[in-house]
Amino acid sequence: MKKVQKIIREELLKEAKDVNYDLVDRGLTSLKQVDFDKNVGDLNCSVNELEDLDGCPKKISGDFDCTNNPGSDGLGFTEEDVRAVCKVKGKIVTDK
Repeated sequence: MKKVQKIIREELLKEAKDVNYDLVDRGLTSLKQVDFDKNVGDLNCSVNELEDLDGCPKKISGDFDCTNNPGSDGLGFTEEDVRAVCKVKGKIVTDK
């Protein structure tokens, strides 16, 4: 019985951990190209070709960096752009 409890506890801990995503300079044109876990820690998707934030996780428990992407106007994203699609607990780093 203790072995089963240990396995269950390990699985729960595994599921509870936040996953950090380092997607810097990957040539991404959309965040829909990424299969995000349900628990996203930090997300850095800077230096890509993102024109929008479609596919962004709904919740990020850490920091979010989306600098050096064109955005819809060619000038990058604002903090307001990020907050419109995602709840970020940590810092938001943008070009504007």
